[in-house]
Amino acid sequence: MSSTPPSRLDPNRPLRPTPVVPDYEMDRLIGRGSYGEVWLAHSALGTRRAVKVVYRDSFDSERPYLRELAGIRAYEPISSHESQVSVFHVGKNDEAGYFYYVMELADDATTLANPLPDAALAERAASSPVYEAATLGILLKQRGRLPCAEALPLARSLASALDRLHGHGLVHRDIKPANIIFVDGRPKLADIGLVTSVAAADTLVGTTGYIPPEGPGTAAADLFSFGKVLYEVVTGHDRQEFPMLPDDLAQLADREPLLEINEIILKCCHLDPRERYASGAEVLADLKRIEAGHSLRHDRARRRRLAVVTSLALAAAVVWGWGKFRPTPVVSPAPPVPRAQVNEVQPEGRWTNSLGMVFASIPGLPVQLSIWETRVQDYEEFSRATSRAATLARSSVRGRTNLVSWSNPSDIRPAPEHPVRLVTWADANDFCAWLTERERAANWLREGESYRLPTDLEWSWAVGLTNELGNTPTERHTAGSQTSLYYWGTNWPPPVGAGNFSDENSVMYQHIAGYLDPFPGIAPVGSFPAEQHGLFDLAGNVSEWCADDLVERAKGGSPVRVSRGAAYENSGQPAFRITRRMTTRAEIPAAAIGFRVVRVVRPGPPSTPLVVAAAPKSAPPATAPPTAPPRVAVAPAHARTNSLGMAFVPVAGLPVEFSLWETRVRDFRVFAAATSHQADVGTFQETLPGNKRIIVERQWHDPEVAANPDWPIRAISPRDALAFCAWLTAHEHATGLLPTNRCYRLPRDHEWSWAAGLTNEVGTTALLRMASTPPGRYFWGTEWPPPPAAGNFSGSESILLLRYRISGYRDEFPTVSPVGAFPVEANGLFDLAGNVSEICEEWPPVFGAESRFPRRGASFDRNEPEELEVRFRKLVSLKHSSVHAGFRLVRAPVP
Repeated sequence: MSSTPPSRLDPNRPLRPTPVVPDYEMDRLIGRGSYGEVWLAHSALGTRRAVKVVYRDSFDSERPYLRELAGIRAYEPISSHESQVSVFHVGKNDEAGYFYYVMELADDATTLANPLPDAALAERAASSPVYEAATLGILLKQRGRLPCAEALPLARSLASALDRLHGHGLVHRDIKPANIIFVDGRPKLADIGLVTSVAAADTLVGTTGYIPPEGPGTAAADLFSFGKVLYEVVTGHDRQEFPMLPDDLAQLADREPLLEINEIILKCCHLDPRERYASGAEVLADLKRIEAGHSLRHDRARRRRLAVVTSLALAAAVVWGWGKFRPTPVVSPAPPVPRAQVNEVQPEGRWTNSLGMVFASIPGLPVQLSIWETRVQDYEEFSRATSRAATLARSSVRGRTNLVSWSNPSDIRPAPEHPVRLVTWADANDFCAWLTERERAANWLREGESYRLPTDLEWSWAVGLTNELGNTPTERHTAGSQTSLYYWGTNWPPPVGAGNFSDENSVMYQHIAGYLDPFPGIAPVGSFPAEQHGLFDLAGNVSEWCADDLVERAKGGSPVRVSRGAAYENSGQPAFRITRRMTTRAEIPAAAIGFRVVRVVRPGPPSTPLVVAAAPKSAPPATAPPTAPPRVAVAPAHARTNSLGMAFVPVAGLPVEFSLWETRVRDFRVFAAATSHQADVGTFQETLPGNKRIIVERQWHDPEVAANPDWPIRAISPRDALAFCAWLTAHEHATGLLPTNRCYRLPRDHEWSWAAGLTNEVGTTALLRMASTPPGRYFWGTEWPPPPAAGNFSGSESILLLRYRISGYRDEFPTVSPVGAFPVEANGLFDLAGNVSEICEEWPPVFGAESRFPRRGASFDRNEPEELEVRFRKLVSLKHSSVHAGFRLVRAPVP
């Protein structure tokens, strides 16, 4: 069902009977949403009120209906606050199937332009023939930005209301200008239908643009939304333009107070919830300080300067001491490893070290190169073991200067799988020295083996430049400066999937016209197809330090080192020439520079292999692979079929292969038989005679759910899907059917979008990506209703009630259908649009969210246009099981 109520009455929707509310007479209907109606009513004494009526049959199950009722009942006793809409009575009519609450009536919107005396406002609202509630949203449309003298008291009222709400363990979840009404001319926090306790706030609600990256449902999320509202009030900009200030800021009469309020906005809207205000009371205190003439800007600047001086002094002392005395790096003890394990590697000449870094042999070189750039998780081990202070750098964004480091960059919060960046050349070398000592002590490296940065020549050899002219990096750079050879060939712009560059969706100011990749900024290592010798990201993501010193020296004598490869911020053609060297000051960390490590291998006699062979593929399987069943859908010739008969195909631009169809009942049965996994129980809604609906429990193996082995598996949770992936990976590793550098996992949210044709989404979370995509695009185009055979949805054939069916659409399956029963969709995949919704992973993990998993695509019981849009997501918890949801696998590089 749609979660966004319409703003006006829909004349095409059938009217319900007039509700009965004790002690009140219903005058007329003044509003209607997805879950209920708002009525104008009057008491026996003639007092005008608004009555919200919420209907049980508007919900998929009893639980959300009762949760809304519980939220209103918890809110009622504390609703007398001057900045909250007062609720006077809450009641329930089980026989008629609704609950209701009586509340204050908002002023009529016409009074915003023509204020009336307080006593006349309610009468004006009651008598207006076309009543529309007076909201902050309407006021901003009428007037644009509000002067700070008006914005400050409004902000105080809302901050005070939030503090009271949060102080009683409740959250609002949908703060926006349209939900702030005026009663007797005073602003009040309204639309309390979504108010709930923090513990119960487990559903995706709210309005895009006001929802923080971690999702709604916490006090910190409410304060983020409040900050976005305040931003719109004082700037006149849309919340999506945050943090841009008005172009005419210098000419504004209230420029100084606006900049002070902006300090509050920036703190409210910080991406890290821990950096926001702890409460509405803290916001209120800062607002009062501004009104009293204090400067938040000056106070915070003073604290930042003090912190910078302290940090720089400490960093300088550490760097000086390190350089002067150069102690042997502290070795983090590791459990002894049996000698037999040393140098045992995966197939294809690969070797994995104690940090999980994978190294590949390069023909013609006496070293092995790490297949990806050094990750944040690798560098964290070094930082913890040595207590090394991070090297600080300055970052200036829109005139604001901050100190940044490898653990605290200014753009994207680092994930463990991101390449480490903002490290100096010395930092990279010291990491190699530490890792060498650590692994020699733990018997991972033999005497004579070590880690270091690659030389310029080794890096060239790895990308295929084996015949460069010149004796120095500078000479080789000059000799190749006129080449038109890029990392992918000679064509421009780059082909799809060439690497992580500044594409048309990039956060950078410059971009490559005509190129798209899935990442607006930094990407996890290995997110793109492997390049030369199975190495990842040589072409992009971050530029990489090399060991060489250039002949030239920077002004003042500071060494200049070589870095190779383009980065996520590059867009100009010269940056992508395979011969190009970047000249970089060794002591200055940069946001787009990281490093890759090489392993120097001790030479051995010619008969000694560098690697140990992989397990033979004839090893007995853990369970007998079933014969691939006949399917409605036929896998194309280029598909790769696994032991369960699941077929996988590559998707251009992604480093993974997608299963052609959703995981089937027959696949899950093999997993269940081979393991002792106990699946989570799902819920199912049934309609009984008399239109009575009940919620019953269902398990994946119930006959109603699993009668056909070619149906998609459902009534499972994300936890169950993850367990299936882990089992299948281990099973096929053991049998030799799956290379040890590949695994099965759930698609990541951005990968699913890319596979479905959404290649221009931006944002670091599922919700932000959803917000970045305009509505109205379906899997088949933009028309509604769907064309014939568009997918398995709730059409006229459905077992659901008439109002839950798509008018004008019919498919042949009243419930779920066998996988592949409909024509192929984007990238040759089946059933992305319908049948069952598919569990995906949020990637990188959302900070502060507890195991939230996006579900993508519609299902056999969906009928709302919003839920059939390609961009639609629903977030669910780890153990949330539903008969509407299943999952699809991808075959991916081991992270």
